[in-house]
Amino acid sequence: DVCSSDLALAEAGGMHLDDDGRFRLRDEEGREVFSLRNEEAATFTGESMKALSTASVSLELDVPRSGREAFRRLREFAGHFATGASGMLVDDNRVPLSQAGLDAIERQLEPVYEIMHRGGIPAGSPLALRLFS
Repeated sequence: DVCSSDLALAEAGGMHLDDDGRFRLRDEEGREVFSLRNEEAATFTGESMKALSTASVSLELDVPRSGREAFRRLREFAGHFATGASGMLVDDNRVPLSQAGLDAIERQLEPVYEIMHRGGIPAGSPLALRLFS
C-alpha cells in the first residue's frame, strides 16, 4: 500500500499536485514530463493526502508531450519511489518490471522520438499534440 508519507516522495522528486488529482513533473518550460495518479477511483487532493492509503499508483508518460529524456527521468523516479514506498514496479498487466523490461520499453520509444525529430515535430508542440491525439 502507498500512504501519504510515501507520496511525499513525489513532492521530494519535484512533482506537484495539480487540480485534477495527479502529481506532475514538469520541465523548465512547463511541459509535462510524466505524471503519477491513484489507481483507485479517488483522486489525490490536498485534504485526502493526510490520511491516504491506496493499493497502487501509476506513473504515466505522455510521449507527444515529453522529450527523449522523459523516460529516463521517469525510470529513475520510479526506482526511487518504489524503494522509498517499499513497493514494486509492475507493468500494465501487473507483472514485475525488471531492468531488462525497462530497457525494452526505452528501445520501443526511441524510434517514435526519432520520427518526431526527423519530422521537425518537437515534443510538447501543438503539432505533436494534434498528431498524437
